Amino acid sequence: TQNQDAFTVRTLSDGHVLAVVCDGMGGARAGNVASSMTVELFGQKLENLSGDTNYRIGHNNHLVCISRI
Repeated sequence: TQNQDAFTVRTLSDGHVLAVVCDGMGGARAGNVASSMTVELFGQKLENLSGDTNYRIGHNNHLVCISRI
């Protein structure tokens, strides 16, 4: 079977390091597409919010919390 998992690690413009792992639901149709899209869109959204002073990105080494201020 095909590995349907996806991941990314990138440094955001505010200096935070983003690591995202998505489980592709092995065996599900287009699971690799869904996990790849999720990783990319999540990264884009956080990058867009990282410079927005109306949002705060908090973290505790494993979990990211985005809150509107």
